[in-house]
Amino acid sequence: MCYNVLILEDAESDIDNAFLWYEFRQIGLGDRFYEKVNEGIAYIANNPSTSQKIYKKLRRYMVHNFPYGIYYLINENEKLKEMNFVKCVGPAKGGY
Repeated sequence: MCYNVLILEDAESDIDNAFLWYEFRQIGLGDRFYEKVNEGIAYIANNPSTSQKIYKKLRRYMVHNFPYGIYYLINENEKLKEMNFVKCVGPAKGGY
């Protein structure tokens, strides 16, 4: 089952800042970062329970080829299946 995905404003800002950080270092690297983040979001939307639980209901998906983690929660009520992205943490935010 595919879940609806809600990306919080702070997470969008984290992703955009990381894009700029990578793009500044090498043209095209930011685009590859976006591609891998989008692949991760699609994977999580289709397989939300497979990522590692790191604290209670908080899960983390590690972005392939980049030292970034996508942190999210799964909300399963009767009518809505959604995920809320809490943070995207990596070197541009001082996370690793």
